[in-house]
Amino acid sequence: MRLPNADRAVVEDAKVRDYLLSSSHPVGRFKSVFFIALGFSSEQWLLLRDALLDRTRTGDAARATPAHSD
Repeated sequence: MRLPNADRAVVEDAKVRDYLLSSSHPVGRFKSVFFIALGFSSEQWLLLRDALLDRTRTGDAARATPAHSD
């Protein structure tokens, strides 16, 4: 299943630069470890932004299922 309206998806530049690839952001620094391990860097943040948009537009989407609390 494709993501509805994927052609209108937006990834904010600041979200990538200042959060996902920031080694000093209080929360984002943990995410930056993951993305840097994949080969992305804060100097070339556009590559991550473009990869996220490409995946949104071409990848399959799955419907989330609610977590069960037993």
